[in-house]
Amino acid sequence: MEDADLWSPYLDSGMGQANTQPSRTRAVALQISALCEISSDLLLYFYHPTQLGKPLGKQAELKKLSELHTRLEAWRKNLPKEMDPKEGQLPAVLIMHMFFQLLFIHLFRPFLRYKPPATPLPAHVSPRKFCTQAASMISKLLRLYKRTHGLRQIVNISVYILHSACTIHLLNLPEKNAERDIIHGVKHLEEIAESWLCARKTLEILHGVSRRWNIDLPKEAEKVFARAEAKFGHLKPDQLSPKSESLDSKPKSLAPQQSQAQLQQKPQYPTPTKHPSFPLSMNGFDPQVLPPITTTSVVPDLTPQPTTDLNSNILKPPGRRPSYVLAPSQQDLWNQDRALRGAAAPQANPQ
Repeated sequence: MEDADLWSPYLDSGMGQANTQPSRTRAVALQISALCEISSDLLLYFYHPTQLGKPLGKQAELKKLSELHTRLEAWRKNLPKEMDPKEGQLPAVLIMHMFFQLLFIHLFRPFLRYKPPATPLPAHVSPRKFCTQAASMISKLLRLYKRTHGLRQIVNISVYILHSACTIHLLNLPEKNAERDIIHGVKHLEEIAESWLCARKTLEILHGVSRRWNIDLPKEAEKVFARAEAKFGHLKPDQLSPKSESLDSKPKSLAPQQSQAQLQQKPQYPTPTKHPSFPLSMNGFDPQVLPPITTTSVVPDLTPQPTTDLNSNILKPPGRRPSYVLAPSQQDLWNQDRALRGAAAPQANPQ
């Protein structure tokens, strides 16, 4: 039986025997698949471009939040006892728990954009508190993973999970726990960056975000950023990405009085739309508007409300790849590129 096969950790020095245990390959894969189904519904509803362009209202958002929150809690309640996070646990199980906490960040992060009077959530439900608790748990799980298995062999999805957690830690600075977690977070990223290039890029992004938001970092975190930049040759934080300009604020050199030839030499491309539903983007987001973290111990009542009044096609799959339809000019360039690639490909030798 595949689940009964013994698993042993693979260390830099070779195979280890300290935490040998049943691999539970299929059992873990089944639990991760259940989380992926929840994640798919969550991303389609709160983050898909077609939904961002057609907001469905605060009450619909609240009902979907309640449904997804209930599904996440049911997943945690039904999880087998042998898959609890603990010392010596399987790496895949620890990553699975990090993914579970990441979904809480994804679920409550869209509600950070609401100021207290306008939020659709009940007064005792703080989206910032939920995000903070999930980010802190991710940091705790990663420290557990490091003690048990080290970080040199960790899978790359952990970089994205840690990136999301560290962004929440940045918002909570200079709170004491946030300082501790951001220091551990960037140190972990520095270690993972020895194996994964995406971890190096994440360090650049976090450093750039802290400067864009004028956040005072702990001295230890600043030392890690400086050390990582010297070691990996990172780009300077102000070179991460140019600030986008709206179509209404064109430079003077592109005024209507220019000749047609000059305009053809300097084509203008539309600026990507800024969706306000992404509160953690660096464009125009002020972390100071977030409500203070409350320490209430009341368990939020997020029981799903009747959904008979919801439109039946809220989660109706979009049309055939609407996000990948190219403009005619882009399609022509794509066809030309494919034709050149086909012509340059070596011909097979006849047998």
